[in-house]
Amino acid sequence: MTKHVTHRKSWKIGIFVVLCLVLLVSYSCKSPSEPDIFANIVAQNLCGAALDIFLDGVYQFSVEFATDETIYDVPAGTYNLQAKKMGEELLVYTDTLEINQSLNYIVVIEGPSYIVVENQYGQSLNVYMNGILVGGVPDKEGAVIPKVAFGTHELAAVRVSDNLLVESLTLEVQDVAEYRWTIPPPDTD
Repeated sequence: MTKHVTHRKSWKIGIFVVLCLVLLVSYSCKSPSEPDIFANIVAQNLCGAALDIFLDGVYQFSVEFATDETIYDVPAGTYNLQAKKMGEELLVYTDTLEINQSLNYIVVIEGPSYIVVENQYGQSLNVYMNGILVGGVPDKEGAVIPKVAFGTHELAAVRVSDNLLVESLTLEVQDVAEYRWTIPPPDTD
């Protein structure tokens, strides 16, 4: 009878050891189909002012204009990224990010405002912003200059026919807004 009890205990111990090994192996070895995913979020600031960056409402860092900063080792998931004008509650940018790969997610934060140009001049015009051609506007039509950064911008309207400057404007962009510029017909005096 002693042999039978000893045999029974060794059988239970054997099963216990096998179960422990199975658990140990399953926790220590991950399946290749379930790797840990950690990504970096790079915030590039092209909006014209210094920004405060938030991830799911939690402050991460400030980033100066024309620079970038990185949030490191973000686990897989869905996140809300927000950029506010530094030290203010003025929301400049918001985006939902789906992190599902281990890589760098680059978020380019451009100017949050735009300018609507209305051409009432009587001829087609080319529009320049800060000396750079941003587009043409046919007579009695409008155009939009998107992603305008904070700061001072020099606008100029030039006739397509002879490249003559017909109107100019200095515009200070300080808020997230729609700005309008209507180019009037020429004076007939």
